[in-house]
Amino acid sequence: MTQAKFGDVLYHKLTEEPIMVLKAFKRFTLVKRPVMGQAGIRYKWAFFLNSELESLQEQTARTIVNIQTRNAIAGAEFGSDALPATSTFKKSN
Repeated sequence: MTQAKFGDVLYHKLTEEPIMVLKAFKRFTLVKRPVMGQAGIRYKWAFFLNSELESLQEQTARTIVNIQTRNAIAGAEFGSDALPATSTFKKSN
């Protein structure tokens, strides 16, 4: 992750929640995060390790790699003999 600055919106890798950066340090970042409660959305301050946060571009790239990996695994499991997903079935009379 590149060095974040005040006002940047980053995403938590595990929960994918958006988080606003207040102050970045060497190994951790002070952030303001939304928390949903009975009275609506409130904002709390929290510290996160920099390795737990990612930018929107990093999140998108990670998601694409996950999709490609899952497709490769599914293709390996079914092999080339499997029916394509777009095949049509004839209605019997």
